[in-house]
Amino acid sequence: MTKEYWNGTYYEYLVARMNEANDLGNSEDSLLIKNDIKIPADKTYQLFVEKMKLKSGKSLLDLGCGFGRTFKYFFEKGVQVTGVDISYKMINAARQAFSSEELLDDLLVSPAENLEFDDNQFDYLASFGTFDCTNQDLVLAEMVRVVKPGGLLCFSGKNYCYRFDDEKAFAAEIGAKSKGHPNSFTHYEKMITSLQTAGHKVKQELFFEKRGDTTNLLSLNSNPGQFYEFTIYVEKTSATGSYHKIFSPTSYVYDSLKN
Repeated sequence: MTKEYWNGTYYEYLVARMNEANDLGNSEDSLLIKNDIKIPADKTYQLFVEKMKLKSGKSLLDLGCGFGRTFKYFFEKGVQVTGVDISYKMINAARQAFSSEELLDDLLVSPAENLEFDDNQFDYLASFGTFDCTNQDLVLAEMVRVVKPGGLLCFSGKNYCYRFDDEKAFAAEIGAKSKGHPNSFTHYEKMITSLQTAGHKVKQELFFEKRGDTTNLLSLNSNPGQFYEFTIYVEKTSATGSYHKIFSPTSYVYDSLKN
């Protein structure tokens, strides 16, 4: 996607969707996008961060940090935060909002596929709502590379094989394609196998069966086979590893119905 998209159309879209998500006065249904549910509110990310069990004084990279929605939860744990996003408008907004925050180390504009950080630089990495619009083969390697051995990665994504009766998921995929928004659906089992083959430990998995379950915090601890979203916690224990063909620009549902 062009810089104009991330700093224009998508920026305005995300601002509106984020404000709607945190408005507790309305129902769970979106008023902005027909037949869709609200995107996850801040409380969702608070849950994800709590499960990381962060330690004060450690360093963390927030990849795809946007406006810094999750920063407050990291700062509460005493963690030094570096934020990266592809949108300079989002980085500028985060910079204005947290200009006086001593625990904010840096904010950088960068694609997730090519991070300008040293190997083994951070104790933690968190990435929410970003993995599913990237080249995951490149991004997963980069995420693992910049985390120290023994460090923890927490990231979310969308599964390639979601349920055929998940009409909201399919509608969202069609809507994204009509706008040209990049979608990356993860071959989840292939990704897990690749991480474990590289020597890393999968510490915890959260599965969200249908679109909207993440918003409503309806998670499963065991893989149901077909599901829409996931959040995973991975301990880096060895070298980076390599990752090949772990994602698709379309889902199994889309691929089946178009033929």
